[in-house]
Amino acid sequence: MAKVLGVFDNPLPAPLNNNYGVFILDLIIWTVIIIGIYLVIEAVLKRWAKKTKTELDDIIFGIIHFPVIALLILYAFITSLRAFDASEIPAWLFALVDDVYFIALVIIGLFLVYRVFKNVVIYYGKIYAKKTKTDIDDVIIPLAEKLGVVIIFVVAIALLLGYLGIDLTMLAVGSIVISMVIAFALQDTLSNFFSGLYLLTDRPFKDGDLIELESGDICRVAHIGMRSTRLYKIFEHTIMIVPNNRLANERIINFLEPDMNFRVKVEVGVAYGSDVKKVRSILEDIVTTNPDVLKGEDKKPIIRFASFGDSSLDFIIYAWVNDVYDRWTVSSDIREEIHRRFEKEGVEIPFPQRVVWHKDKPIRPDK
Repeated sequence: MAKVLGVFDNPLPAPLNNNYGVFILDLIIWTVIIIGIYLVIEAVLKRWAKKTKTELDDIIFGIIHFPVIALLILYAFITSLRAFDASEIPAWLFALVDDVYFIALVIIGLFLVYRVFKNVVIYYGKIYAKKTKTDIDDVIIPLAEKLGVVIIFVVAIALLLGYLGIDLTMLAVGSIVISMVIAFALQDTLSNFFSGLYLLTDRPFKDGDLIELESGDICRVAHIGMRSTRLYKIFEHTIMIVPNNRLANERIINFLEPDMNFRVKVEVGVAYGSDVKKVRSILEDIVTTNPDVLKGEDKKPIIRFASFGDSSLDFIIYAWVNDVYDRWTVSSDIREEIHRRFEKEGVEIPFPQRVVWHKDKPIRPDK
């Protein structure tokens, strides 16, 4: 005859002085043990966790509370059932109970892993991501959360299929083939996805930056996603959605790097015969008196006599502004002041023109 908890003889009188009595006593003892563990968790450990400064222990106790009790109940029932021998319970029932116990153990165990992953790893990852300046963790953490769920689910299925004796080799080969087909079908999507990772890690630009594309469009970066990037076209007040693989492979000017300063370039031409020194003096006065132009030692305005044009003497003005978004306003103000001062000082801004010399052909005597 079996012993109570595998240690003590059955003290019960007839008709329970048999394996049924051992089974009942095992269940009663295990019930007392489980209730005691539950009370310890509730009254001692959980109360202690609430007194600590960190919330990590509260989260962990909240996760393991019911799964641990469920495992203990399941273990108690399986262990108590061992009190019966093969003459009292058929072997197939024992095998079925063992299968159910293993499946439940896998499900509860992976459920615990999932809860710890989601409520501890991902939870604290999101808190850390909010504190950092980079955007990559804000994208990677939700992605890791989704991949983690898939991986945990796949591991659970693999464990259960392996326990049931199903060969996983063909399943693995089939999964590889299916993955290759999916990767080929979604190559554009995958290309955009990895390009998005590149943009977030290499960071040629970030949300809020002012950039110029190869097409000449000047945009503010609204949001860098995993498949595409949303760009706000500042002159048109529209949103342009661009695939990440395009942005990752074209030349882009970032106006906010290395800082917000920007050097404005203004070109102007004067008529041939104009007094070059006078023109330079007027341009210098215009630039230096503009309140938005920087005057620092390393950012002094520069006036250059650039070239002899077809119809004009060409000058270029280089002037620094403090904010790149002021570049258009400052350029416009400088051009307006140039036009006003040139009219006042009698300096001519020529329009394109050509001088054509016509030479008559001599008349031949025989004509």
